[in-house]
Amino acid sequence: MMSRQEEVKKMMKQGGIADFTDLDFVQTDLTKEEGWSQAMTGVDSVIHVASPTPLQRPDADDLMVIMAVDGVKFVMRAAKEAGVKRVVLTSAYG
Repeated sequence: MMSRQEEVKKMMKQGGIADFTDLDFVQTDLTKEEGWSQAMTGVDSVIHVASPTPLQRPDADDLMVIMAVDGVKFVMRAAKEAGVKRVVLTSAYG
């Protein structure tokens, strides 16, 4: 996802955002709770655009759902603890 920063900025421009001075992209591990507090340091807003996608799909379909839900929980918990004012969560269904 980090390789798609320009694509994200282009979409944001189409939505009316012109100033990216305070925009930072951060990559952490959605399957682990560690690292999220540090990622939220000094953050006012979060756009959460990813979901865990392991190289090998788990045998049980519900494990993919559990991984996705846990990832959202890690982001939301860290955002709340850091006093983040706004979280935007995107989703895709494929």
